[in-house]
Parts: sequence; C-alpha cells; structure tokens
Amino acid sequence: MKAMQRLLRKSLIAAIVLGVAFLIGLASPVKASAASSYPDKQINLVVAFGAGGTNDLGSRLIADYLGKKWKRQVVVVNKPGGNGVPAVLDVLNAKPDGYTLLVDVNASSAIQTAAMISLPYKLTDRTLLCRVLTASDIVCSSLSRPWKNLKDVADFIKSNARDFKWGALEDASMSTLNIGMFIDGIGVDVKTTKKVDFNAAAEQLSALAGGHIDLMMFSVPGLMPLIEAKKVQPIVALGGKIGKLPGVQTTEEAGFGWWNTSYWLGISGPSNLPEDIIEKWESALKEAANDPEFKSKAESIGFRTAFVDYKGHKKAVLEEEQRWKAVAQKLGIVPR
Repeated sequence: MKAMQRLLRKSLIAAIVLGVAFLIGLASPVKASAASSYPDKQINLVVAFGAGGTNDLGSRLIADYLGKKWKRQVVVVNKPGGNGVPAVLDVLNAKPDGYTLLVDVNASSAIQTAAMISLPYKLTDRTLLCRVLTASDIVCSSLSRPWKNLKDVADFIKSNARDFKWGALEDASMSTLNIGMFIDGIGVDVKTTKKVDFNAAAEQLSALAGGHIDLMMFSVPGLMPLIEAKKVQPIVALGGKIGKLPGVQTTEEAGFGWWNTSYWLGISGPSNLPEDIIEKWESALKEAANDPEFKSKAESIGFRTAFVDYKGHKKAVLEEEQRWKAVAQKLGIVPR
C-alpha cells in the first residue's frame, strides 16, 4: 500500500514538472513570434501639430519609408491644439504595443514639461525611443529694420529695448524660449521688450513680412518662402548651417556661440514599451538615416538625418529638459 502511495506521489510530481515545462515552452515561442511579426497591422503616428508644417512633413517622410519597408499602413494622425497635451495624452494612454506612437520633437517633450505648469504627466512617463531627423531654425527680421547680422540686432535691443517687437506663439514654444534666452543673454531684461503673441504661425509670418514685428524665429521650411520672395531678412541660423542659405551665419560664426539649440524629431511611445519594439524602431530608423533616398528627401524639405539610439536619445532629452527649465524660470514663465 505504502509503495503504491509513493509511486502515485512520484507520478504526480513528474506530471506537474512536465506541465510547467510545457507551459514555459509554449510561452517562449509566443513572445518570439510576437516580436518577429511586428508590425502585423496599421501603425498610427500621432503628431501634436497641424498638417503642412515642419513636424508634419518629417512625420510623413518617416511614415512613407516605414510603410514601404514593413508593408503595413503607417498613418500620420494630426492632433493639433492644447499646446500638444491632448496628442501626448493619447499616446501615453494607448496600449504599449507599438501601434500608437508619438512623433516627438523638442516642443512636445523637453520644452513642454520644462515650461508648462500642472501637466498631467512627466517627461519620464513616455518611452523616448530614438531620433532620426534634425533641422536648423532660422531667425529673420523685418525689412523695415536695417539689420544684416546678429550683432546689429543685439546692438539695437541694448539701445532700444522698448521699441523692439518680437513674435511669440506661446510661452512653452521653442521660438519663445530661444528669443527670450538671447535677449537675456545680451544683458537686457526681457520684460522691457515688446513680446507680441500670436495664435498661429501663419499670423506671425504675415506680421513679420508686413513689418508689424521686428524679429521671429521659425523653421527653415516655414520661413523659406518669405526669404525667397525677399519679404524678410535672414539673420542667423541655430543648429548648424543651412544648405539652401550658405551665406547665413550660424550663431557661432556670428560671435554668439553660447546661443545654440538644435531642433530634433524622433519617436516616443507609452511607458513600458517592450524592448523588442524599441529595437525594431531603432533598427528601422537607423537604416532610414543611412538610406540615400531618404536622406535626399529629408534635405529637400529642410531636414538632415541624425540618428540617435534609445539610450543616447533618452539621456539627451532629459538633460535638455533641465536646460529649458532654467531658461523658463529666468524668463518668469514658471516659478523658481
């Protein structure tokens, strides 16, 4: 009897061990299969800005490349408004499976969390996958001012701060913080100048061309039509030389090397995005950055390819947030 009981116990233990091993064996192939099959359906790339702008153009370039590479629909979903908060929330609240992602830029990440109060999330609540594009921004002046370079602008502001009118979209924007940084950096109290707020970039561009403001900073693609039509004067480039405008100095060449920031465009997702999805995007965008056709198309719309992997990108964006926070505090946008 006892021998029979011992035999039954051994059989039961053996069955349990075999069952666990079987389940583990099933689990591993499922995980590998999920990784190898991604993507197996449509991917939505949420953009926190309207159609036709710089961010939208870069997003569509990526979507077109990956759609052909993965043979799946990669759809750009424009969700402008609310300073980018609704778009970011859509992605942060999405399932972390790689099918709803954010086309992220400085303004919707490091600048937003540094210069906006009471946001419903932190920068670290998203997965900063990697970046693939960068671009120079350009500062232009109205033709009503005789300025030819950045020193001319600085000298005028120092002597005529109260007559200096500059365009701003909102406090938590790259252009607003950058112009504010420049004014403060040349030793002038920003509050003594005239900051003119606009609801849309088109209004700001029109005001500059019409001489209603003296200066603004914007993307190269956005300002290029006015530059080519000789309706505004290009003053300086931030983030590197501009291929189409080789005569325009960089801030370093102009003698203001301390004033240099760089626009970037990358991909972010919800927190807890699986490593295999991150690796898939890293690999695809690194390949894109080295693809001659992709590079050529990027350059034609004012971008340069500049791939930065997950670890490097995450580190850079978190550091950038701290720099913008210091600027926002100095300008009185957020409390110290």
